Amino acid sequence: MGYFDLENGLIEAGRRIQEKLDGSPTPIVVNVAGGSSSGKEHVSKVLEKNIIKQGFNVLRISMDDYFVSSIGGNWDHPDALDLDLLSLI
Repeated sequence: MGYFDLENGLIEAGRRIQEKLDGSPTPIVVNVAGGSSSGKEHVSKVLEKNIIKQGFNVLRISMDDYFVSSIGGNWDHPDALDLDLLSLI
């Protein structure tokens, strides 16, 4: 199995996103998904930084900001999220 350099991979991802944005009046959505504590926030912050450096605006939305309470200690339960508030974005 080959070695993956996360930081260089994220720089390349940022470059590809920039290519999509160049000259386009339409915003694009980039989803970062993964399990709990898998590094989604780190990945999204690095992408955000690299895209902003290229002069583009970024709106980063974190699902962590929409948790209201755990359901029996289960933060993965859909009712633990305020999806109504999230839908207002």
